[in-house]
Amino acid sequence: MKTVKLSKRTQAHLFLLLNTVLWGASFIIIKPSLEYTTAYRFLLYRYALAGFFSLPFLVYYWPKVKKKSQHVFRITGIELIGTTFALALLYAGLDRTSAIEASLLNNTLPIFVALGGWWLLREKIQRHELVGLSIAFMGALLLTFFPLFGGVPLTNSISLWG
Repeated sequence: MKTVKLSKRTQAHLFLLLNTVLWGASFIIIKPSLEYTTAYRFLLYRYALAGFFSLPFLVYYWPKVKKKSQHVFRITGIELIGTTFALALLYAGLDRTSAIEASLLNNTLPIFVALGGWWLLREKIQRHELVGLSIAFMGALLLTFFPLFGGVPLTNSISLWG
């Protein structure tokens, strides 16, 4: 059996696709749980569970880390700002909207990551990637505003608060 060798760029795109699918599915799982707990308590449970499962990795890799204090403070700061606060806002917004609307909005995240990489990091976007990004963005806009095209009143179907 012959194995197929994928380029690094194709592998990155496949992993971005997998990430998008997993994040989109997570809202459907998280939304019902917010009926029983607050968004912040759910985040606490999530990090406690993740911390418990990451302990074996930490114990294994900790002796191999040099300059421990410098790395721990930097990583803790990055995690607090980049993950904890962002997820707290995300879960609070999810508590105020439907899981489908949140998934539609969140599925545009890879588009904005690619555009941010192009704008801030001067990454090159190839023509076919630009076409794909444009189609994905137009699809997200269409799905987000589709109820308005069908004559459904905005106040009854879409929650802009979340």
